[in-house]
Amino acid sequence: QRRGESLSAVGHGGVDLPQERGTPVRVVSLRGEVGEPEVAFVGEMFGHTVVLRHVVREGTEVKTFVAIHGHLESPAPDLQAGMSVRPGATIGFVGDSGALGVVHLHYEVRLMRAGVDPMRVDPPQHLSHQDVSIPCDPRNVLPFQ
Repeated sequence: QRRGESLSAVGHGGVDLPQERGTPVRVVSLRGEVGEPEVAFVGEMFGHTVVLRHVVREGTEVKTFVAIHGHLESPAPDLQAGMSVRPGATIGFVGDSGALGVVHLHYEVRLMRAGVDPMRVDPPQHLSHQDVSIPCDPRNVLPFQ
C-alpha cells in the first residue's frame, strides 16, 4: 500500500503517494458520482487533512464515500466544511504534516456505513473509524483511464 523506499508500513487503509512538497492536490471524481463532492472536514486527522464527501450511483443504489487526503502541507486557502468543490479544483498541497520527513499524499477512500452522514460525524476525525466507514480499494471507485 505504500510506495517508495522509505514508506514501508502496510495495512493502513489508504495509499501513500510520494510527491514533491507543495504539489497541488486536486479533486478527483469517483466513477458514477452524482453532483460535485462536498468538503466534509478540514483539520487535523492524518496531519493536515481534507475529507471530501462523494455521492455515487451504483446501479439502483446511491452510496456515500469519503476521500481522505492526508499529510498535507496545508489545505487550500478558504477551504471550509460544507463547500462544494469541482473536479480538478485544488484542495491542498502535498507535505509531511503528521509524518515529519516523509513527504507524500495519504489518499484513502472509504464507504460510509448505512445511516451514517459524514457531515454529522462528531468529532469528524472519526470518519476513518471502522464503525463509521469501511476502507475501499480506490481502484474500485476511480474512473477507468
